[in-house]
Amino acid sequence: MATDSNQHKDSMEHGGVEKKIEIERKFAVTSDAGERILQAGGIRIKETTFEDAYFDTKSYQFTLADCWLRKRDGTWELKVGVHEDKLGATCTKYVEIEVESEIVSRLDAILNAMHNPEVNTKQQLSTPASSSSVEEYLQQHDMQNFATFKTTRTCYQIGEDVSVILDTTDFDFNVGEIEIMASESKVEETVQRLEKLSQELGFGDLSAVNFDLFMPPSWRQKTEDGDKIQDSNHVTSELDI
Repeated sequence: MATDSNQHKDSMEHGGVEKKIEIERKFAVTSDAGERILQAGGIRIKETTFEDAYFDTKSYQFTLADCWLRKRDGTWELKVGVHEDKLGATCTKYVEIEVESEIVSRLDAILNAMHNPEVNTKQQLSTPASSSSVEEYLQQHDMQNFATFKTTRTCYQIGEDVSVILDTTDFDFNVGEIEIMASESKVEETVQRLEKLSQELGFGDLSAVNFDLFMPPSWRQKTEDGDKIQDSNHVTSELDI
């Protein structure tokens, strides 16, 4: 989301608070990643384990559009990718939605936009939701679970505003993520900080990983049955995780 400089100036002049957004960069995890974080002054905060179940249509309309509907330990969540040139090739920004009615409205808007590209998302979101719950929406659109797995997550903090997450899944796929909350006027600066910190920590790019080797068992079975996901590298690398 590009920030209008005049809007920013007006907001600050009137004592407004700039909106904070999450900028993140995923990386390939090595066996010594935790030790590198500690050596860089990081602090180990906590370790948790949770189960994720991901859902989509049979043709993977949402995941291929960088929209991720999951049920994490019984709670529905939706992550929608926001693509901006200033984020670069390795950093990403997501809108995260946890209220069911808002999830359904956003899913409606995304699906309708695919069929009516001339209508923008804001207009689509003003339309009443087609379902009263996510479960009902899944039934109406014949959406199915395409991957279920457990993740052990270790969280670290570096300084005041940098979070580093190391995830290990039950299908032997490990991925890390560096996150910084930034004001919209400092997105480019934050991206540069992330890239620099990644290099200092020696974190590798996920593009070098063959994700076909790490697909969840339930997902792998679907591809073997001929229900092939069009871009497994993209989908596996962005599973949040």
